[in-house]
Amino acid sequence: MYNQDLASNMLFHRKSFIALSIGALFILSPTLAIAQPVQQSSLAPSSEVKNITPNDNFSLKYNLTRTGLNLMKLKFNISLKGDQYRASHSLKSKGLIKIFADTNSKASVEGKIKKGFLSPTSFQISAEKKDKTKTAKLSWEGEKFTQELSPKLSDDRAKKLAPLLKPDLKDPLSGLLSVVMFDNPEKPCGKTIRVFEGRKIFELSYTYLETGKLQKSDPGSFRGDTHICQVKHTPIAGYSDKKMKKLLEANLSHKIWVARIKSPKGKQSYFVPVKMQLGTKYGVIDVELDKGKINGKKLRKAAISLP
Repeated sequence: MYNQDLASNMLFHRKSFIALSIGALFILSPTLAIAQPVQQSSLAPSSEVKNITPNDNFSLKYNLTRTGLNLMKLKFNISLKGDQYRASHSLKSKGLIKIFADTNSKASVEGKIKKGFLSPTSFQISAEKKDKTKTAKLSWEGEKFTQELSPKLSDDRAKKLAPLLKPDLKDPLSGLLSVVMFDNPEKPCGKTIRVFEGRKIFELSYTYLETGKLQKSDPGSFRGDTHICQVKHTPIAGYSDKKMKKLLEANLSHKIWVARIKSPKGKQSYFVPVKMQLGTKYGVIDVELDKGKINGKKLRKAAISLP
């Protein structure tokens, strides 16, 4: 059954993952606490290709459904060129859910690739719901980190956030790219990162589970070998005490399927999210790849099969 609480909860899921989460996102929902150290994530999947200059573009479109009902449409565009990277995503309500909670969210990031690591320089996000809009702009310049928020945080939340705002914080899109797309070529998803989206800080812990294969009978457009990972989310700061308690008690888990995709232009390969399952208190939200391309070529035609 559709209701406004369900729609609001799903918007939170998208903003946290991310990002699927792609995505992946994006961008996930609340889960239990983790006990892993935060690690910096290397762009290059192995030392063999660490010094290769990427020059690839991705176009990814996902459908979010629950029990077969269309809920939202998620789009990602990613550009890697030399020592620069750009990424953007948009999320829009779809079908009947628009009647109850019409949402429209967009985010984008620009940054540099330095010695195999992603370093964001600017990030912005906006979320519209009915007649309300929230925006955040983040900027990194050397050791200097700045933020602009509308509306502003309450004094109490801003005070709790301030000591944790460090230049090495990742935005959600850079975090997704660095952990999911660029990782160990044999086993992705072995890291934990701390993410800041302008109002909240949280940690995403990626754990490798197993290999899998998406068949013709599976929903979505991708067919082929995949790696399956678990993602857990820990709220750190920027939440009300009541919300923090609820998120920690929710104890939800999520899964992400990634396929290894070879660049048509060179030796570089990437892990791309092709399927996700987001656990919520309302049930599982399925995120399926609708259309995916790398440099105009369908992902499944550029996929690398498992041995």
